[in-house]
Amino acid sequence: MANITDINVGAAPNDGTGDFLRNAFIKVNANEDALNADIQTRVLASQVGAAGGVASLDVNTGYVPDSQMNPKYDDVEEYGTFAALPNPGVSGKIYVVLTDAGGRNNRMYRWTGSGYVGLIADVGTTTNVPEGTNLYYTDGRMVSGLATNNADARTALSVYSKAEVDGLISSGTANALPWFAANAIPTTNRGSDIEVLGVGVMSWNTTTSRYEMVQYGMCGLQLVFVSASQLALRPMLNNLVMINGRLERLTADITIAATGLTASSGYNVYVYKNGSALALEISATARARNSDGVWIKSGDPTRTLVGKIVTGAGPSFVERLVISWYCRVPKVSASNLTSSTFANTTIAQISTSIDFLVWGDEAVEIGWQGYGSTPGNYAQYTYLSVDNSAVAEATILSASATLYGSVGGSHSVKLAEGYHTMQLRGFVSPSAVNTTISANYSVKYFG
Repeated sequence: MANITDINVGAAPNDGTGDFLRNAFIKVNANEDALNADIQTRVLASQVGAAGGVASLDVNTGYVPDSQMNPKYDDVEEYGTFAALPNPGVSGKIYVVLTDAGGRNNRMYRWTGSGYVGLIADVGTTTNVPEGTNLYYTDGRMVSGLATNNADARTALSVYSKAEVDGLISSGTANALPWFAANAIPTTNRGSDIEVLGVGVMSWNTTTSRYEMVQYGMCGLQLVFVSASQLALRPMLNNLVMINGRLERLTADITIAATGLTASSGYNVYVYKNGSALALEISATARARNSDGVWIKSGDPTRTLVGKIVTGAGPSFVERLVISWYCRVPKVSASNLTSSTFANTTIAQISTSIDFLVWGDEAVEIGWQGYGSTPGNYAQYTYLSVDNSAVAEATILSASATLYGSVGGSHSVKLAEGYHTMQLRGFVSPSAVNTTISANYSVKYFG
């Protein structure tokens, strides 16, 4: 505060006791200088709390009121509802909404420049986490999605909606199997197979008196020779086959003709879904194991392997050269020699060949039985061969006179998948001379 000097004006006018005029103005000047200096350190009342002025202090707290603070330094603001938030907001500020829509209280938001976005803090439970485009998983939502028109989801999960199943059944495309939940499997025979959600097809077992899982594939279907011009895929025990991850049911024979094939060539036979029906395809494409364990046409899971063939002349189908992948049965290919004579001194084929077809994952039984004769001082050597490679040997050695002896035996061999031949081979020693052999020879395989 300025120090003001008083001017002595005397006790009465012109009594000669006051300051002389010059001295009085010296004091006036000094007082003005003091007041000017004091004014420079003071603020006008109109400038307190005003723009361009200075902030005031709260009379109770002694702090600058929020209303006079720069918003960027007031990091958190509270509002009663989302609708009460300022528009526009301030970037860098956190806004707390005390009561949000849907009961989500004490939510935090920030201003993006064009709108508010929520901030996720410690929400306590996932119930309080807001959902976006991708919704949470719930059992109810999954069931609802599958039961409505979400065809893409049902296709990905290889399931039908109830409407689709009803449509297939009413049109005769699908068999009308009763459906049951896994916790409601009937305890009495319903007179047919049943479909259990999440389990599959179940059949009534008369021995155990209960419904049990149907094991597909082992003997569900069988590829069979019908004629030289036709093959058939025939339903057997459970008539089920897995195609492209889904169990399909075959209720009657489906056939295929020997058209478009090449004679004396090997093929695989596949079954596939042709619209609402099953159909066969004959292809030279190799088989391969799919990720679900099912053998398929290599690179095409819509084709499931059911058999293998080698064509005959024409082309045509040959019964012994048709083998089934499922429900394999024993097959026999056989021939014989009757008093056949040979005199060659180096090993050579002495019989006709019999041919057969194998999968390669099972052993085959080959055998021969007969007798041979050779003049004195000669030896007869005969061999049972597969693909002209000897498997077994028989020797008849004569000391001085013509000798008759038995030949034969049976052997189990493992062969590569595909077409094979079996034959008898032999020679005589020490020089060319007629020797005789009679024998039956055969191969037993599965397909």
